[in-house]
Amino acid sequence: MKKRLIGMMMAFSLLAGSAISVSAAELTQDGATADVQVEYDNPSTFCVNIPESINLNNLDGYRFTASMMNITESEKVCIYAPEEAVQMTNEMGAVGTAHLYSNDSNAVATFMSGQVESSNVMYNMFDGLSAGHYTGTATFTIRLESTK
Repeated sequence: MKKRLIGMMMAFSLLAGSAISVSAAELTQDGATADVQVEYDNPSTFCVNIPESINLNNLDGYRFTASMMNITESEKVCIYAPEEAVQMTNEMGAVGTAHLYSNDSNAVATFMSGQVESSNVMYNMFDGLSAGHYTGTATFTIRLESTK
């Protein structure tokens, strides 16, 4: 009997605790109206322009651009260069390396809401002995991040 009473008390407490209160209008008349709050989260969108080729000879650096930057005030879009040096070769097969960096942050480009030109500049440090025109491939990573 005692176990049965304890079992019924536990079942009742579970039922009482699982009741979810819902705030809703109960309309009982024809033509009645109710105001309802509706919500929608519109995701951030952006379009960063990554050129086919970047000339690293400009001593003023390179500034990335965007054709659209529709993000919230608490977000930023960052472009990251590879952490390791970019391997480059010239027309004679000589090897050189370029290290891509920014003085302002770890990202070589940063965009805030509405910006179509990066707020920081990408520079490079080239290491190669032989003269010539060097080419290589760098893989950039774009990230939408929180400013907080």
